[in-house]
Amino acid sequence: MGLYKHAISLGITNLLLLGAAGSAFWFGQNELSFVASLMFVVSISPHYFKAVHNVHIPIVFIYGAVVFIFSSILLGQFGGMYDRFHWYDAFLHFLSALVLGIVGFLIIYVFYSVNKLKLPLLIVVIFSFAFTVTIGVMWEITEYFIDMTLGTNMQVSSLDDTMIDLMVNALGGFIASFIGYLYVIKIPLPGLEDVIESVTNEVNKENKDMATATVNVGPPK
Repeated sequence: MGLYKHAISLGITNLLLLGAAGSAFWFGQNELSFVASLMFVVSISPHYFKAVHNVHIPIVFIYGAVVFIFSSILLGQFGGMYDRFHWYDAFLHFLSALVLGIVGFLIIYVFYSVNKLKLPLLIVVIFSFAFTVTIGVMWEITEYFIDMTLGTNMQVSSLDDTMIDLMVNALGGFIASFIGYLYVIKIPLPGLEDVIESVTNEVNKENKDMATATVNVGPPK
């Protein structure tokens, strides 16, 4: 479904997040205000990319990002999930890496599938893995920034925690990339095939006017 078909649900989500950010700031809960503001920025990003760059971002990715931020910061840090369940942080990173890996795969596969991007399949798979690892590194930097500015302890003041997060993130990215590879070579993937095809069709339909991108491979003739 296109972005505008979700205008009502997105609008309600944005209003709730904006109201939560303002309310938390008013009552001096700066940490919660920051988290709500971050979720608000993520939720309005599809409108920016569509209006400025004519790039459609599937709505499911936006909701997924909002849910991850909610689960990681609100439930994990402020809700005490990190302290109650020692596996919660690693599980969250693995699950998000799995999703991000599929997102990275779909970003480039959309072009690959319609012959707008001429790349070997191996490069498509490597891109989805690299995309996941990069996002994972950026999230660890974000956690460090939040800890330093808001006095939280998302990194558990431990190098081990950071390294485990990065390794789990890489594992999730590898599995997602492998799933993408299996999909391209037509290995049956019950359930996932419908999701991938649905998102691919949505992006192709919404991004009709995107310029064709061609990457030269191999040595020049």
